[in-house]
Amino acid sequence: MKTIFIIGIVLLAFVSISTAFFYTMRPSVEPPFCTADAKVCPDGSSVGREGPDCEFKECPEVEVSEEDCLSDSYNCGDFDSQVEAQEIFDKCGGVENDIHGLDNDGDGVVCETLP
Repeated sequence: MKTIFIIGIVLLAFVSISTAFFYTMRPSVEPPFCTADAKVCPDGSSVGREGPDCEFKECPEVEVSEEDCLSDSYNCGDFDSQVEAQEIFDKCGGVENDIHGLDNDGDGVVCETLP
């Protein structure tokens, strides 16, 4: 009877230690903490990070109408960033159709003095 009692105690200790080891060694399932930085989009809005890889959200698409590309309606001062001006320039045909005169030196990069 004493032997069965000792075996029971040893078995109980083994199960307790195994359970404690399992719960302390398993990986955490908490979502990652993403930094609170932001990316400024061409339209002037900003997006933050999200998801398990903390990737930036997609920027909203800059709307360019056909009329925007038919006449000289923009100057570099109309844009908040070089990226925004570049997107309009590219969507209107780039170097071959610089209707707005945004690329002064013809290198394909517009409004180079903008941030």
